[in-house]
Amino acid sequence: MGSKESFILMNLLLLLGTFSGLILRGSPRICSYVSSAFTALAAVCGLFLSGNILSTGKAFSFNLPGLIPWVDFAFFLDNVAAFFLLIISLLTLAISIYSIGYNEEHYHKRDVGLLCIGINLFILSMIGVVTANSAMIFLIFWETMTLVSYFLVVYEYEKEESVSAGFIYILMAHAGTAFILTAFLLLYRHSGSLDFTAFRTSAGDLPGGLKDLLFVFFFIGFGIKAGIVPLHIWLPKAHPAAPSNVSALMSGVMIKVAVYGLIRMVMDVLGGGSMWWGGVILVVASVSAVFGILYALVENDIKKLLAYSSIENIGIILMGVGASMVFSSVGLHGPALIALTAGLLHALNHALFKGLLFLSAGSVVYSSHARNIEELGGLIKKMPWTALFFLTGAVSICGLPPFNGFVSEWFTFQGLLMGFGALEGGSKVFLPMVAIVLCLSSALAAACFVKAFGITFLAMPRSEHARHALEVPLFMRLGMGILAVLCLLLGVLPQYILGPIGNVASTLIHAEVYVGINGVSSDLFTLAPLKLNLSSFSPQGVFLLLLTLMGGLLLILGIPYKKTVLGETWGCGIPALLPKMEYTATAFSKPFMIIFRDIYDITEDVEKIASPTPLQPHFVRITRYRASVGHIFDRYFYELILQAVMAVSSRMQVIQTGSMHLYLLYIFVTLIVLLFWAR
Repeated sequence: MGSKESFILMNLLLLLGTFSGLILRGSPRICSYVSSAFTALAAVCGLFLSGNILSTGKAFSFNLPGLIPWVDFAFFLDNVAAFFLLIISLLTLAISIYSIGYNEEHYHKRDVGLLCIGINLFILSMIGVVTANSAMIFLIFWETMTLVSYFLVVYEYEKEESVSAGFIYILMAHAGTAFILTAFLLLYRHSGSLDFTAFRTSAGDLPGGLKDLLFVFFFIGFGIKAGIVPLHIWLPKAHPAAPSNVSALMSGVMIKVAVYGLIRMVMDVLGGGSMWWGGVILVVASVSAVFGILYALVENDIKKLLAYSSIENIGIILMGVGASMVFSSVGLHGPALIALTAGLLHALNHALFKGLLFLSAGSVVYSSHARNIEELGGLIKKMPWTALFFLTGAVSICGLPPFNGFVSEWFTFQGLLMGFGALEGGSKVFLPMVAIVLCLSSALAAACFVKAFGITFLAMPRSEHARHALEVPLFMRLGMGILAVLCLLLGVLPQYILGPIGNVASTLIHAEVYVGINGVSSDLFTLAPLKLNLSSFSPQGVFLLLLTLMGGLLLILGIPYKKTVLGETWGCGIPALLPKMEYTATAFSKPFMIIFRDIYDITEDVEKIASPTPLQPHFVRITRYRASVGHIFDRYFYELILQAVMAVSSRMQVIQTGSMHLYLLYIFVTLIVLLFWAR
């Protein structure tokens, strides 16, 4: 089966999954099984198609005329589109299997058919975005992706949180679309066509100022969907509000589709640009990485914590992209390839471990019906498989060997450090400074996920929800297990994916892949960017070392003649330790709240209730302390925008007279102005 046939079959299977959700809505169990099966088969086709293009490097185009008058559905799959199709397909396969078990929770509560329809259309629209070859088709699928994901966010519409999150999401998403649409219209006016090929051809003749403006519009438009700071306000609200399988798709895949749009338009269509483009991306990436993980660190809602950490990882991905653009602007193709390869690799890795973490968090919520980790604890005994999978994702996202997060963060770090020896002037110091920010965010991520795993799975249960939790169904464990195995494989054997990713990077920066630049040394057992004497490590060697140490430790602990003495832990004289004596998530985060007080914008409230005795003023019976974490960008960015909008709205009330004749006059005048402008 060729690429064209695989592409058609993949989309047909997703459409069948959509229609089966519609037709079988009356039988939730059958609907879930059949629709998920079609989705999984479509994912397999996507894996075959993307793997074929990445391995052979043969791109193909496909036109589907006649669906909409005057609109030619033109698709194009090169290795860039194939790489992001690979990300979509991997997550889709795991989530489709997971959903068979997860949907059982909704059988008697909500319409499972609508959820199946939404998931299939969501995946179909994301595939359409990464394979579109014209601005018109791109925007059709982009808006479809936005609208379908909005309805998935408000799927649990009886919850006020979901409705509010959906409103903010759709508002921000359409603001981003407005910037993208404006950029496309400017390119259309200059090229005379909506085809991406025409955009590329005419990009070389664009005036410098217009090209800079296009970069700004694309960066804002795609940055909103990616969740960069300060345009991230929707992300920590929408991702947790959606069902957990949808949360995994949004955080693991959808925000990568936005990264694809940015890379495709800025690096491919516009052909890169000035050094300051990369500098802007690096600054925003650094701010996003630090602020994202800082807010994740003080969050007690397990799904919100994961959503904020996605902002951090988008920052890490964009560090590689920004550094690559800086290097490319001065003709340093070798370091540019390393940096972009690192960014793309982290996009893949983040999709895997963040998808795994959201599915694991969904399993916790499925079994305990609680998202606040303060109400959990002790789940490692109740849900050992879920605990293992969450721990795998946590170790991966912290960038620790032998899992995949370490490889991509290490490569990003190496790419940033190359700036010191390769660049001149302020840029020579700027990129290593970004590397320091990467180190800081990685350390904070480690603290964050020690808290997330420890408070959720260790110690004693702190609520009835946690005491009665049970392991999730087999299909949910299989979905998580696929992603956990991939996190380990890409951490131990990254060489086999780095070559194809290096080819993707070389396509985007229009440079040849030299031996060693794609990160694979001649013996295939050592990773080294450009030069072995700069920095290198062996993933397999690290894995074998850790395996040997663990095996030795288990051997020592299991010596037959060693006598084991069991006894109670001394508890300071307290007869019995209670769950309320445990270290809490809030207590764990408190030192960071003190250190970063100015960033957190903390509001504290202390209430003292005195003892009802004659000595009332001197003896306090109860002290209640409340601390709430504000969002500095809400206060100093969005509130200012809101005030400006309200001020303009109040001034425009004079034109709201209630007269139908006057409103018709407004329309007539607007039409005349548009006709003169378009003449």
